[in-house]
Amino acid sequence: MSGSLSRWARITCTSALLLSFTAIADQQGRQQLQEHFADQNRQQEEQMRQIERQQSQYAADYARESQERVDRQIKEQEETTTRIQNEAIATHEKRDAEAREAARQKREQAGDPERN
Repeated sequence: MSGSLSRWARITCTSALLLSFTAIADQQGRQQLQEHFADQNRQQEEQMRQIERQQSQYAADYARESQERVDRQIKEQEETTTRIQNEAIATHEKRDAEAREAARQKREQAGDPERN
């Protein structure tokens, strides 16, 4: 009986050790999985932050380029307006000078020396 009891004790100890090793291995496996998923989460969060930074940069670049385009268009419009105004002034001055010359010539032809 003592041999059976001793054998039974060894089996029980062996079973307890196997169960303990299994529990430890299971715990280590869970911990590794948790670490793996935590690492994946960190990587995904970093990717999301990077995407957000890129989108923010793209938006800022687009806004800057749009503003530059608007500024160029405004400048071109102002230059066109200034050119048209200058042409109108020059045309008006030319017509005014032509009218004065025509009036002077009329006076000369009419023989009005006081107005020459």
